[in-house]
Amino acid sequence: MVAYKVQVGTKGGVYSGVFDCAKQIYASRGLSGFYQGVGANALRFVPGRAVYLTSFEYSLNQIDSSEQPSLASCFIAGAIAGGCAWTSTYPFDVVRNRMMGDSCDPSKRRCKFVYCFLSLV
Repeated sequence: MVAYKVQVGTKGGVYSGVFDCAKQIYASRGLSGFYQGVGANALRFVPGRAVYLTSFEYSLNQIDSSEQPSLASCFIAGAIAGGCAWTSTYPFDVVRNRMMGDSCDPSKRRCKFVYCFLSLV
């Protein structure tokens, strides 16, 4: 497991606040610094939404096939869909969080996508 340095809110932190963090990232990496881990996020988000919407529709049709489903049916179908989506994409979420929390300096990064993903197994 990778130990990360406290970044905000304590003495010795890297940043004094959110705006200082944004300023330092922009100064060191430019606009691309704000998009660290966006590929890993897409690999989690896109299939996760597909699983969510598909399982929601299927669950709702199994629970309540009427034209106007009840609020309770929608709530239950949403809970089932959320569980399916998180279960199917949880490993990608762990990789995304590790990549987004890694160093902004590319030479100091510990977590490349393949390395992070393989460290889960």
